[in-house]
Amino acid sequence: MNKKALSFIMAGALAVCSAGCANKTSPSGDVKTLTNGNYYVSEKGEEVKYNSLYFDFLGGKDVMPIGGFYGVYNSGGTIDGLEIPQMVSDKYFGLISDAGVNMVVYSKDEDSATVKRTLELGEKHGIGLFANVNSITAFCGRQDDASKRYTAGGKMPFGVTEMTDYISEFAAYDSFLGIKGADEPFWYQLDALQATYDVLREVGYGNTELYVNSLGYGGGDLTYGGWEENISQEQYFNKIYGEIKVPFLSATGYFYTQKDTPDSELSIMFTQLSQIRSLANNYGVPMWRMLQAGGQWNDAAQEIESVDPYPDEGELLFDVNIALCYGCKAIQYFPLVEPVHFAYAPGGNYDFDRNGIISAAGNKTRWYYYVQKANTQIKAIDHVLMNSANIGMIVHGEKANLLADTQANDREELIRDGKFRQLTSVSGDDCFVGCFDYNGGTALYVVNYSRKDKANVTLNFDKTYGYEVIQRAVSAEVAAKNLPLTLETGEGVLVVLK
Repeated sequence: MNKKALSFIMAGALAVCSAGCANKTSPSGDVKTLTNGNYYVSEKGEEVKYNSLYFDFLGGKDVMPIGGFYGVYNSGGTIDGLEIPQMVSDKYFGLISDAGVNMVVYSKDEDSATVKRTLELGEKHGIGLFANVNSITAFCGRQDDASKRYTAGGKMPFGVTEMTDYISEFAAYDSFLGIKGADEPFWYQLDALQATYDVLREVGYGNTELYVNSLGYGGGDLTYGGWEENISQEQYFNKIYGEIKVPFLSATGYFYTQKDTPDSELSIMFTQLSQIRSLANNYGVPMWRMLQAGGQWNDAAQEIESVDPYPDEGELLFDVNIALCYGCKAIQYFPLVEPVHFAYAPGGNYDFDRNGIISAAGNKTRWYYYVQKANTQIKAIDHVLMNSANIGMIVHGEKANLLADTQANDREELIRDGKFRQLTSVSGDDCFVGCFDYNGGTALYVVNYSRKDKANVTLNFDKTYGYEVIQRAVSAEVAAKNLPLTLETGEGVLVVLK
């Protein structure tokens, strides 16, 4: 069994590969069989550098990590008269794989035997995992008692010998991507995180990664110091990515708060994406995004009244596609499996329709199918996006401009004249166009503004070019000067100039 490897690259992209055809619906536009002479071949320039973190086990540099937080776990017992399955099994790993998820960043089970079983199942089903090592997870985790928090130079529960033992226990599995470190750490946790990284790097950082998901950026109401210290966003992110040097910027972004969340509450999504994109570029790391599969998180483990489920299909697709439009190089869903306490409802009842692509009762939810649809498109386009540099974004339409708050002066990603290389303008319904350098050439990711209605958008170019258009995981060859696209709610379409 070959040892798993991960790689960090700052490089140019490869040539366009053919996309798989999981859906028989053809992309919109004037589809033609391309022949020499009926279109111009677009000129390429010097390729732009980019940052990407990939894992050999997942398929290498052309495959985007698609993760889930709260992996399958063994619970057992009954809930509301229902038998709860032991989910560490072929069945549930198969469901996760069929949904298009190839990475689990956190699972509740911590005992060594169960972790090894998940790694075995991960190898079988092509799912990489960050192992939960109790002593590390607890050391890097939150501690309400301030007197028990680790400070730099203090006594640690493990050293090089213990870390070597942790790694050697799991390193035989190709599916072992690393160790779960910290999720949304407060400022006081970062000393422990730094110390853990120091030990990890001493025993072989190149082969094992420590998973860290930071607090979101741009919310304005986040307390980075852990409710006690006045720590700025800049201090927080510089500590994690400038000093500790976590090699990917994963940030939480949950913006759907109700059924049919209005634009006025979603504009913060663009604030965050703009800011973490800038941070990722400044620190030379790829941007990862943690987004929501459902709502009504119940961390307090209390009985709570149910509300109408959210987000719906168009909203989730929009969430995913806007992240890709901004240049994200990993998508993660929270939660992958609904924890039992997330399902608590009044009167000793349970609500299995709140969140997770798999419910606490072991069933597929509505978000399973939304996520599966989103991931099918990602898997058809990730060979381009993983090997591209995000240059910026064009915002077209009055409503789209309001949502993205394009009047803000700090939005360095905005291409305000609406032009990018061969693209001279965008017309039609409101949309967003992510502009990418792909091996010195041009790639565009077009996203429908609306989460409720279809959109008709036309990309206008300076000449007739040949394009590869990938929509709903179907690749088509198109030749046109004015390229029409019809987008479903929340949909994204990739256009690559020949």
